[in-house]
Amino acid sequence: MVRETAAEALADIRVEPEKVIPALVPLLTDTDFNVRCAAAKSIGDFGAAGRSAVPELKKALQDKHLFVREAAAEALQAIDKAARRIDS
Repeated sequence: MVRETAAEALADIRVEPEKVIPALVPLLTDTDFNVRCAAAKSIGDFGAAGRSAVPELKKALQDKHLFVREAAAEALQAIDKAARRIDS
């Protein structure tokens, strides 16, 4: 519960993604699926700034837990959508 809340709080701050994203990435492989979900969602909340986490999010698409796979897919979509807006 504490790690899950911490992952969510990091995204809520929305500052210094160059520091926050690397702190969230290891949580994508946490033993608690709720933490993995929160980490994926939080990375996605950063939008295009989450690009550096794409390889790890793609790995999370293979997670044994459906909710983690869904959170990773949503994060990848959010990153892609935000990146397309920037690149346009």
